[in-house]
Amino acid sequence: MTPKIEILSYHSEDHQEIRRIFSEGQLENVKYGIILGLQNPRIKAFLGIATIIGFSFFNSWFHTLFCPILAWLIQIFSVWHCYYFYVKNVLKTDLKDKELKFWTSIPNAFVVAKLNGKVVGCGSYKKVNEETVEMHRVAVDYRFRGMKIGKALVSTLMNKAKNEGFKIMYLETSQAQIVAQKMYEKMGFQFLRRLNIGEGYLAFLHNHFSGLYELAYIKKL
Repeated sequence: MTPKIEILSYHSEDHQEIRRIFSEGQLENVKYGIILGLQNPRIKAFLGIATIIGFSFFNSWFHTLFCPILAWLIQIFSVWHCYYFYVKNVLKTDLKDKELKFWTSIPNAFVVAKLNGKVVGCGSYKKVNEETVEMHRVAVDYRFRGMKIGKALVSTLMNKAKNEGFKIMYLETSQAQIVAQKMYEKMGFQFLRRLNIGEGYLAFLHNHFSGLYELAYIKKL
């Protein structure tokens, strides 16, 4: 039997699965984020300075290594907390209520991908101005990757926004979401600018010690 993928409007019975898929999709970026963050020149300098400090104040190689290891642990924590803080904030705000009133209220939109009746992905957009919408919450269950579900979600959102009279779709994605970046570019989105990844009261920690950033893309509908 050929799998049947449908992109449908959101219903309240999809709520728990949507929250799970979104959370898992974001938190799996931590491991990639740690690796990518270490490639940032600022983080390399941070680790280098920590090594120099350790070498200057301790007399053994064992103790000298303590400072760069501590610096690396700070970077790991910064990346983890960046995604953890983001997921926690989303789950207690716009994905909190079962009806998803913010996303399902016109002119905003929220769609769900279903495979043989099972929720396997989601995506949404919100109105920015009379011409522009911003895409959010695009996520696909990791067990069903490689089936072009993400592409189907994004295409549906673009068509829906276009039919509603919008002319531009804008989105932001983290540096760690390499697969998503490639998909957006193949679908015609153009890189716009690089953004700080931090938000909230720990923005300084996220921006300066994670080594990560966000990428903004835009596409004319």
